[in-house]
Amino acid sequence: MFSNLFTKSRTLHCIHVKYIRSVRGKDKYLPLSNSNSIPLSENESCGGNEWKEYSSHGGEFHQVCTQSDSYTLGRGQKKLRKFKIAAHGRGNHLLHRDTKNGNFAEGGIRIDSDYIGDKLSEGVQNGEEICPDNGANPFLSNNGGVTEMDGSQDEEGSTSLFTQRTTEESTSYQFLKTLYGLIGEKMDISEEISKDLIEKMNKIIKIEKNLKMVFLLLHTMNKLVCIHEFIGKLSSDIINVKDSELLSIILRIMVNCHYKDGELLHILVTKLRENIKLGTCTTLTVSNTFYSFAHLYRENLIHMEDIPIGEMIQIIGSYHSSFSHEELFEIIEASPHFSIPKEKSLKGKMNQTDKPYQHVNKNLTKLLHKLGTYLVGENIAKTTPFIQMKRILYSYAKIKTYHEKLFLHLYPPTLKRIKGYNEDLRRSHELGRYSRGGNDSQASCEGSTEELEETPPLISEASQNVTDVLYAYSKFSMYIDELYNEILLLLQYIYKHMGCSELSQCLISLTKVHCNMRILLSKIHMERFNVQVKIYRKFFANCTPIDLMNYLLSYSKNLYFERDVYDIIADLFLREKKINSLEGTDLINILHAYSKIYYMNGKVFSAVDNILCERLDNNSNYLSTEDAIKYLNSCAKLSYKNEKMISRIIEIIHRSNFVNIEIFQLFKMLKSVKRLHVPFDRLETHIRMIVPNLTFDFGTYSNHYYRAPKDLHVRRKKWVW
Repeated sequence: MFSNLFTKSRTLHCIHVKYIRSVRGKDKYLPLSNSNSIPLSENESCGGNEWKEYSSHGGEFHQVCTQSDSYTLGRGQKKLRKFKIAAHGRGNHLLHRDTKNGNFAEGGIRIDSDYIGDKLSEGVQNGEEICPDNGANPFLSNNGGVTEMDGSQDEEGSTSLFTQRTTEESTSYQFLKTLYGLIGEKMDISEEISKDLIEKMNKIIKIEKNLKMVFLLLHTMNKLVCIHEFIGKLSSDIINVKDSELLSIILRIMVNCHYKDGELLHILVTKLRENIKLGTCTTLTVSNTFYSFAHLYRENLIHMEDIPIGEMIQIIGSYHSSFSHEELFEIIEASPHFSIPKEKSLKGKMNQTDKPYQHVNKNLTKLLHKLGTYLVGENIAKTTPFIQMKRILYSYAKIKTYHEKLFLHLYPPTLKRIKGYNEDLRRSHELGRYSRGGNDSQASCEGSTEELEETPPLISEASQNVTDVLYAYSKFSMYIDELYNEILLLLQYIYKHMGCSELSQCLISLTKVHCNMRILLSKIHMERFNVQVKIYRKFFANCTPIDLMNYLLSYSKNLYFERDVYDIIADLFLREKKINSLEGTDLINILHAYSKIYYMNGKVFSAVDNILCERLDNNSNYLSTEDAIKYLNSCAKLSYKNEKMISRIIEIIHRSNFVNIEIFQLFKMLKSVKRLHVPFDRLETHIRMIVPNLTFDFGTYSNHYYRAPKDLHVRRKKWVW
């Protein structure tokens, strides 16, 4: 009896196994699922805690499992972060976001084309090289879902249609990989390659029905060749697009390629403005629109009245947690383009039309404070690449928004990267002949011509990053001893390879935080401000007036008493009349810089006086009271007196009625007037009203009561008991 039962149970087990195998054989692409409908065959490496659900408006849920380790593909050891998607529910494939990484999926998979394109253009970042996968295409989609085989094509009639569709999509994807390869090689595109790319793109436009894929190709192709003709061909299709997200992507591509068709831009701007005001846009639409409007405003292609800046700021501020990190980063980077204009009215005050700009700047400052606090809470220092952190710091400094928590939060990875540069340069054989211990002889200076011709990639990257980091932290006078020590050590290695603008920006930033850099200034003097060096003319060939201002202020504020430096700067200012393009404040700062080292260059002072007199003839309110006081004190320090200009300066100060002028500044002005022998009775009367018992005999007078408080230096305090 027991043997019969045992035989029957074995027979039933065999029948059950055969049944399962027969069911699998009917649809070999259908994976086995567990009780939660999660396909085990494709995601068996993922644990239960690694699954994430993303709800959609259509009642469909996508479960995403991020790959723990990046795949290595091909011989080049290229890496790509991959996502494994399992979709169940209705067949309507909507757009979803991976909130951790900020990548997008259509029908379970979608990529932010602009962000991926920007990353691909940069090449290797953070130890990983981004490249397209050789497997299933994560970019393409159609009305039926993703392009991967999902086992739904069982009938013979649909097989040929699916094969044809896959062939078209594979053609687009192969062309995309070709573009990525050309970008990665960083080589110049010849005319033959350019013609081949244009011909291939024309063929794809004819067969490709997915506009998103077409514009992804155009966005990538824009980094190699001009794409204006393709946008012109697709203009009729662009006008008929109703999807606001696709419209924002198209507008962004047009902005990046500098497409200047006013009618098409006006149509896209109008549609996106209406959608923004209605509040029916996705987060990607808002971030792309904010980016595009900011760049159009910077290029004077759109007015502030045509930008729904208030609505966008309100949306971003209220729903910032719904945006991905990459979208928030792009919003922060685009914000400085909306900065307030610095023009003054005829009365020396802000125009009435500038009040909206003040309101926009105030709202942007509040938004950036809120975003900064949110990003610190998200702990972006651990997940964000250094290049992105640097851009965030630079953007906050550019728009003059100080967020102390964010700057201190990003300080440790920033310091770690600069220390890494120092360690790499110490080990590098590229700089073995340019060691810091070498002698700065005349022969080495003459042979330094080769240093600017071929700059190693590591040094080029380090110089750009250090310049931006210095600008950001010094903008708000944040002094972090360890950071600036590492930066000074790095500059000892790379200053010979830096361009004129980068080096001037580094020097003025270090000067602003009062770093001791006299050794560095001396080396730059011997190798760059040396007429006998062959590279002298080449180094200053493309310098701007602002670069020369930075060099002048850096040397003068550090009290570097070498006349050769200031004579060369003066010659560069006067040659090609670069000094004429400076604003009034900058012109007065030139005189102030020369007065700090007690050196008067007659040609520079005469040129500054002529320019200021001409501009004051056109606008009597061209200079502010603060600028006039600085000019008077600088000239008195050098006993320099231009009768015509001094009378104009006294008139400006007299017109202000001494409003909002500190008592210390009044005494300083009085001393300058007495030294230049300029009558200014109104100033003496005003000071007698404030201090009745003051004597004006400057031969015996010393100001004991209103001297500016000055504390002992930190290094001197320890000797004072």
